[in-house]
Amino acid sequence: MKRPRYLRFLSLLMFLQAAIFLGYFYLSFNQPTTLTFIQIWVTELNRGNFDLNIPRGLATVFFLTGTWLGLGVASFLIWIGLWRVWAWAWSAAIILEGVVLILSLEAYLNNVVDWRFYTAMVVAVLISFLLNQHETQILYKVIETPVEGPFGK
Repeated sequence: MKRPRYLRFLSLLMFLQAAIFLGYFYLSFNQPTTLTFIQIWVTELNRGNFDLNIPRGLATVFFLTGTWLGLGVASFLIWIGLWRVWAWAWSAAIILEGVVLILSLEAYLNNVVDWRFYTAMVVAVLISFLLNQHETQILYKVIETPVEGPFGK
């Protein structure tokens, strides 16, 4: 089947989403407080204090940065799958966009939302809209189409 015209736009949005999440990872990880937490924890480990209790602030930072890193890597792999028109990429993209929208909604309801969540939410809505187009679903073999021939549908 011929690729829809907006497949390039869909792929561009998925690549943009991967770049956004990896950029958020870099910005979250490269803050002075994060680096200070890590430096203190590594210093304690080097002194022989092998206490596996991670400081509270550092655990929060690890979860936040790990989430951004995981979403960025997943978006990048799904971008490759969507560009190569692999059937699994559509399902993975729908699941990923659902996760992004759920995380954004959770942040909004807990009043910890900032511009990063709004940006991620807008891109996720656009990608979800494009993934649910009829032509896109046919292209990624989500919907089976009847075979047309000389004997009808």
